[in-house]
Amino acid sequence: MIDNFFIKNIKAFSDAIEIYYKGSKIKYAWLENSNKHFPDVFILDVYPERNSICIDYKILNEIAKRGITVKLSLSDESIKLKYNFANDFQFSNLIIKNIKLILLTNEKNELLFKLSPQSIKEEHFEFKNNDNFFAKFISIRTSYPNFIKSNYDKIPLDIVVLGTCFSRSIFKSESYFNPDYKNYFHVSNTFFHNSIISIMSDQIEDNDYLRIHDLIQKDVFKYIEIEFQKNIFDIIDELEPEYIIMDNYIDANRPLIQISENQYLTYNTYFSKSIYKRKFSKCDIIYPNTKKHEELYRTYIKKFSIELKKRNLDRKIILLGGRLCETKINKKTGEISQWEKLDYWIRPCNQHWDRIDQIFLEEVPNAAYINMRKTQWLSDIDCPIEGGASPSHYQSEYYREVLDKIKTIIFN
Repeated sequence: MIDNFFIKNIKAFSDAIEIYYKGSKIKYAWLENSNKHFPDVFILDVYPERNSICIDYKILNEIAKRGITVKLSLSDESIKLKYNFANDFQFSNLIIKNIKLILLTNEKNELLFKLSPQSIKEEHFEFKNNDNFFAKFISIRTSYPNFIKSNYDKIPLDIVVLGTCFSRSIFKSESYFNPDYKNYFHVSNTFFHNSIISIMSDQIEDNDYLRIHDLIQKDVFKYIEIEFQKNIFDIIDELEPEYIIMDNYIDANRPLIQISENQYLTYNTYFSKSIYKRKFSKCDIIYPNTKKHEELYRTYIKKFSIELKKRNLDRKIILLGGRLCETKINKKTGEISQWEKLDYWIRPCNQHWDRIDQIFLEEVPNAAYINMRKTQWLSDIDCPIEGGASPSHYQSEYYREVLDKIKTIIFN
């Protein structure tokens, strides 16, 4: 991080706003949605000769139309640059043509541009309480006659996990989860926070990600490299797992970045925190719960199914039907309460998750399905999964029940 970098002044002109700075030269500047879950990115012009950054009126107008709050981000070729404000810098409102912006800072002392209060539109997905067609669909899939089972004399079985904390946390040996899981399973590899659409699309030949400091960290790179290489089945062929355990949370909940006609990246937690996201400025964003996303998912799950069948894995794959929990529990006090804004995120995600799971099971009909959509267990605010309290992090009994169901499905 570079600490001797200062924002000196901001001026509004007839067709742009210019930010003047002092300190180390920057390579890239952009505005990004202050809500990291939305991949709105606007690349800015940098003028090193006069130490300024220009925000064109067209960009401001687009931000105004979307009704979003954006923050200023800076970087060199590989590292995000930290900036401060000069001692004589003063925050004030800016007006350019018909747009009124308010300058703010957040807890990280980053510069925010916010529309005047009367113009702000809250971002949300529209929730429609449709009939639950998936419940009817899944009710007739009570057995899996073509699923290939195993015997206890072969344990521990090599498995691959493809999904999120819903499926990966089952295979943790901490006391909160399943301390004895290694007696039955060995996790050969985890594909984490990757969309099926992304990893089954065409390879992306952009080696810039190899120079991005926040993407090449040990605990990040192993999940990011596949987003570019698209080599999931090369890895599976090398590992030769007995079974695949997966969930569809990412395809139900996270946007896609369209790089080209047949190239996509998952807008997962790693990209949302990375300076690589500046490259998304000119890309189309495809949100879940849209017709285009659903069509893409079916297209690429067909490709996924073909590859599974080649390896006889279409009869050795278990799909976990997890869902975001509407209710949370504080086990220390016994207090139970609802998560806020259920119609903002949780219910739309769960509704779309039903549809995504249905498409998967239509295209991979021999897969086993674990239905945890209406589990008795709640999200635990003290769940030890990284990220803390979340509608996706459950009581310990949840993970134990799922492991028992997996064993029941696999072993004779």
